[in-house]
Amino acid sequence: MNLRRLRPRTLRQRLMVGVGTMLVPLVVLAGGAFISLEEITKTFETTENETLEQLFPLAQLESQILEASTVAKTYLRQRTPADYRRFIDLSRKINRTYTLVLDSASPLPEKQTLLHTSQKEWQVALGLSEAIFAQADPATDQNADQLKEKLDQHTTQSIQRLKQLNNQYIHWQINENLDQIKQVRQSVRLIITTVFGLGFAIAGGAGWLLSRSILRPLTVLEHGVTRFGEGNLSQRIHLSTQDELARLAQTFNSMAAKLEQSQAALTTLATADGLTGTYNRNEFNRRLPSELERARRGGNSCALIMGDIDFFKPLNDTHGHQDGDEALRTVAQVLKREIRMGDQVARYGGEEFAIILPNTTSTDAWHIAERIRKAIAQQPISLSQGHTITVTMSFGFATFPVDAESESSLIALADEALYQAKETGRNRVCGPQKTTNAPIINVLSQAVDGV
Repeated sequence: MNLRRLRPRTLRQRLMVGVGTMLVPLVVLAGGAFISLEEITKTFETTENETLEQLFPLAQLESQILEASTVAKTYLRQRTPADYRRFIDLSRKINRTYTLVLDSASPLPEKQTLLHTSQKEWQVALGLSEAIFAQADPATDQNADQLKEKLDQHTTQSIQRLKQLNNQYIHWQINENLDQIKQVRQSVRLIITTVFGLGFAIAGGAGWLLSRSILRPLTVLEHGVTRFGEGNLSQRIHLSTQDELARLAQTFNSMAAKLEQSQAALTTLATADGLTGTYNRNEFNRRLPSELERARRGGNSCALIMGDIDFFKPLNDTHGHQDGDEALRTVAQVLKREIRMGDQVARYGGEEFAIILPNTTSTDAWHIAERIRKAIAQQPISLSQGHTITVTMSFGFATFPVDAESESSLIALADEALYQAKETGRNRVCGPQKTTNAPIINVLSQAVDGV
């Protein structure tokens, strides 16, 4: 007979052998702890779902307002009737989204105030956009630049209010999770105290057995829950046993994994563009000043590349927005594939992308942009009807501090270089005119383009 098979392996079996009649209250205690953890897990899930239900419409609203502003400003240069139709459609969506968010329940008392403020700024921006579309000739009208500047101001104010509300939701969710973590810690400590009392009452060999089979795993549980309560969301509890405490640790690990995934999803929602997976405009605006400050402290240069897909609107009009979105996703994949480690790509707006290149000179920036340009031109894009097309991109770049000494001037110079690339034939790379070697770079780009 194999005596090892007769040895009690589970916590329940060991307690039956060691304490006999005291098994019943202990099982009841373990069951209560398990149910308590299940309830806490459900509370976590409820809190996370409520937060996500509030954040997704806010992110959608922010994206729609930014896109509507971009459409209006594009009309100043191109005056395309399709822009106005697109703007009207976006305006209706934005108004519906505002109504939906305002009518939804929220645990934040500041929600209505911030939303109403954002909505007022949007209404002003809407009026300015309609004034832009009403211009007889926006390209020559002297008021066009003033309207564009005011539109940017009110659009920024509207988005900032939405961002404030977004951050308040995230902070609320974090505080709720921390409260739940404290409850978990208290529950586990209660279990530890109770079970320790039972184990202390057992004498001789039963006490030694219980000290090894219960106290050691519970110490691991306490250490893990304490670290988790201190904010280490990656903390997991690993027990070598196959008893009830191991299942309790598995339940804790499952809850911790869900919370960590939720936190990661919230971070991604706040920093990533939902369509392309690149950084969004807000994250770009946060990262660029940091990189410029780092370059200033280290005495290095930092380059900025602005890229725009050529003839993107005709592609949308011909193949539809679904295929247009597929083109954006494919281009974003090429951009992320071709940049170096440490470079950062973001969707700047519409079909325009921005790439931050730390510790990069003008010559290096041109070579990188040229490599990306060729890769995009050679990348096939599969459409919904089974067709395959290719697109091209135009690029403009500028470097800090050689070309520009501030964030705003760096963006302006890179954007001007992009505009020059568009005006001189598209599918090429241009640098800023003020840079000494910019004409050489532009000529090289044109020469390579013609090969």
